[in-house]
Amino acid sequence: MKTGKLVLIGFILLLNFILVDFPAAKIIIAMAFVIGLFAYFYTRGVKKELSVKRYMDTEKVFMGLSEDTALVLNNGFFLPIHAIIMHDTADLNISVQQMHYFFMSVDPLETSLSNYQLYGRKRGKYHVGPTRIKFTDFMGINSFSLEYDTVKDIIVFPNIYLITNMPFKSLQPYGSIRNNLRIFEDPTLIIGLKEYQYGDEIKKINWKVSAKYDKFYINTYQPAISAGSMIVLNLYDDDYSFRSREYYTEHAIEITASFVRQLFIYRQEVALAANCTIDREDTKVISEINKGEAHFTRLLTQLSVMESTKNMPFQNLLDPSALNLKWGTCMYVITPRLNEASLYKLLEFRRSGHNITIVNFGPEIVKDLSLWNVGFQSFFAEIEGNLINLLRI
Repeated sequence: MKTGKLVLIGFILLLNFILVDFPAAKIIIAMAFVIGLFAYFYTRGVKKELSVKRYMDTEKVFMGLSEDTALVLNNGFFLPIHAIIMHDTADLNISVQQMHYFFMSVDPLETSLSNYQLYGRKRGKYHVGPTRIKFTDFMGINSFSLEYDTVKDIIVFPNIYLITNMPFKSLQPYGSIRNNLRIFEDPTLIIGLKEYQYGDEIKKINWKVSAKYDKFYINTYQPAISAGSMIVLNLYDDDYSFRSREYYTEHAIEITASFVRQLFIYRQEVALAANCTIDREDTKVISEINKGEAHFTRLLTQLSVMESTKNMPFQNLLDPSALNLKWGTCMYVITPRLNEASLYKLLEFRRSGHNITIVNFGPEIVKDLSLWNVGFQSFFAEIEGNLINLLRI
């Protein structure tokens, strides 16, 4: 209630108290004045000492899975809250309803927990919050409404499938595989020591062990190949000029996410490049080549917020200076079509020492993408259940 109205009511009660000559009436008026004054300051105290916070274990959810979100209402006032209404908003893509209502009472200096489940129903970035509070005192005179900034962005990852026959080239790493060529020795994988012999590299000498035994010893290393992988995703609208464009755009992102996961399982260094739209802006996404769980999560997060682009053709993404690939990096190209300009750019990457694998998808197999005769691997991705079958074109 506004202060002006409260002063007016107090003035009327005081006037009646002075003019009315009945003792019982004066007692009632005095009690009403005291109760009204108490209700006013009680409402102010509740409003000042009230707070709401949101807690979640994670803000990233896989499609088809659920995650709890909890709202903690804290009553910092020394008096109890008899009744309060809290309602929280959530995007319908992650919740079965847009508004969640909670009615509760809270003891003095205590908290109240309310929670509900979020569901990963559609890939993308969504938000929950803000949270609003409505309170009315026990007399129904004083009330207030507050909004708390409990907004959190929720990322829903794309569907991930198991790839039944992942197409690795013979010279591409598969986890950590042996190779007898000494040029591929991995200096981070020491497997033993041996006595120094004439012709051995001085930089391999283990000085600590040599000093201990008064004789030169050198480290021997695990021969291994250390080449990364780059997944290149085409999201140019004109290359999806068939029915159910959105359906196959999702397919493209899901296939890419499945390749990322498969390479992560094999402990590969992997990078992602895509021409896409993020937050309504056309952009190129080019990540660094790296490995590990944090990098895997970053790539999935990027894939979660991508949409197709109308203004960035695929060939514009295939810029050697922008991709900046190391020699021997394998490229997995996820695309429904491949025009002549893009093909010539991929041939340049092939001549630069990169292995190229074309992964086609769509309503039908594009036989023009059978490029084995130019040194590319070519496959058609067919999704069945929770599997991706790669059919040789």
